[in-house]
Order: sequence, then structure tokens, then C-alpha cells
Amino acid sequence: VADLPVAERRAIVPWTAVRVANTGSTGTMGKTEGKASQNLLTRLTAPMRDAYCATGFWADATIYALAKGHAVADPAKVAVRDSHCRLTYGALLDLSDGIAADLHRHGLRPGDRVAAWLPSRVETAAFLLACSRNGYVFCPSLHRNHTAAEVAELLARVHAGGLVCEEGY
Repeated sequence: VADLPVAERRAIVPWTAVRVANTGSTGTMGKTEGKASQNLLTRLTAPMRDAYCATGFWADATIYALAKGHAVADPAKVAVRDSHCRLTYGALLDLSDGIAADLHRHGLRPGDRVAAWLPSRVETAAFLLACSRNGYVFCPSLHRNHTAAEVAELLARVHAGGLVCEEGY
């Protein structure tokens, strides 16, 4: 942030300004009403996944692991930016680690889905990395124009175990 003109700087939204609501869903997938379990997150088959891995498009590393590698190699390098803020890899990982710890303290466990009702800002990238770090599935598809009823329906459809949102968004 320091390299931006003072008029363009914005304080990072502190984690305490973002609410986490546990929706009560476990977010787990399994047999329901006698039906075989279905992967609700993707339509990719195992052979398709294997082909992407074989060609080098996909790897075993998570996005958090990749970001952490960049933070170790060059912590001062800019990782993400928006119209008012820039975060280095070091700062992004520090923010993500703190968010990951808070999400865990709120009762989320690996495999849980975490829905995000957030604007397109650097903080959203930090939540993505926090979810990756802890093994949560990040669901960022809630739009600011959705009504509360639509958000509630979408949370139920994705079996969200938690919701992160910015007050007033």
C-alpha cells in the first residue's frame, strides 16, 4: 500500500469488520434418500482430471501452497491489487493465515463450504487463500444484487457451512 499516493490508499478491511455466520450445514456430500453420492462441486470426471494433470495444467499444490511459495521467494513482491490497495505476498499470506485461524475458531472443518458475499477486493483473495489453507471449499458466487432471500436459497443449495460477508454489502 505504501507505494500508492495517500489519496488512493484504503485501509484493509479488518477481519473483525467481516461477519461469519455458521449456516448449520455440515457441507458434506454423501448418500441422500438412497441415491448414490454425487460430487456437487464439479462435472469433471476422474479421466478428465487425470488428463489435465498429465498435461501440466493442474498440479497437486493448492493455491495457498503456490502463494506461500511466492511469499517465501519474494515476500515484498505485489501479489494482488485493486483500485485502492496493493498487498505483497508476505502481507497477503499474513492476512490469509489470520483469517484461516478465525474461520477454524468459528467451527469450520476441512471439506466445509464457505460462501462469500464480498466485493471484488484484495480481501476476497485473502479469503480464497484462507479457505485453501484449511481445506474449505470457497464459494464466491454471491452477487451484491442478490436479495437476502436469494442468498439464503443459494446457501442452502451449496450446503454452505459458513458465510463471510462485509457489513453493508
